[in-house]
Amino acid sequence: MSGTSGARYRFSSGAFAGWLHFVVLLALGIGADVVRVLLDAGWTQRAGTEVMAGLPQWAFHLIPVVVAISIGMLRFTPAIARQGLRLAVVTTVLMVGLDLVVPQGPLGDHALAFVQGEYGQSRVVDESDVSAVGTALTFLHGDLAGWSEVSETYPPGHPRLRAALAMVRGAYLVLPLILVGLVLGVQVWVAESVTFRTVPAERIARLLMAWVVSAGAYFLIMSWTGAVSFQLLGRPGPLLPILLPLLPFALVGLMGWYKSWHATRWLH
Repeated sequence: MSGTSGARYRFSSGAFAGWLHFVVLLALGIGADVVRVLLDAGWTQRAGTEVMAGLPQWAFHLIPVVVAISIGMLRFTPAIARQGLRLAVVTTVLMVGLDLVVPQGPLGDHALAFVQGEYGQSRVVDESDVSAVGTALTFLHGDLAGWSEVSETYPPGHPRLRAALAMVRGAYLVLPLILVGLVLGVQVWVAESVTFRTVPAERIARLLMAWVVSAGAYFLIMSWTGAVSFQLLGRPGPLLPILLPLLPFALVGLMGWYKSWHATRWLH
């Protein structure tokens, strides 16, 4: 590998390549979840019900990584940068819609989240039972009284538990913009600094980098956010710091968007 000039940006990808990758990868991901459920429960009515109930949540959790990989698989061009922006915005809106699909009833029994006792701390957290947007609207209307009350155990429906899970859920909603920004930043660096000896080697490298960057950042952000939410449930104070793990990744993602915008202006 050696340095390369701006001519490396030239690439005749289709105008909808990113969109096509997104649809195919999302369908494959959801299909894998459907197969998992069918293998576990068999071809029964219960399996069908579980699949229909799980589809919105499977899509919700897959979209951020899938959209970043879809863009990361392509060589950087001004058209790809614009596709990345459109895909990130559209999928964010789609995720908000999927978030609002979540019923605003009592939390399930599996969402007890925090228990502190003789043998230390344990948790079983599932933010899929909570709508981030719905909970935020409930809070703004003043209908989430008791969210600041700390308890050793949190029964289903506890306001502080609901608020914490909604904060974790809300972190997902900004992931498309963050992850696509990270991937675009890597694409610009590769386009400016790396030359591949063969086309297959370039395609494999782009695919691996897209997977590592997007999936790695996704895992780190959500693991860190979940850990912070668990800690804050156990002590008094605001819950907004649950979103702090997003900050360093958001800053790097913003740098990626700036780099792609700057490279696009330079190419024109």
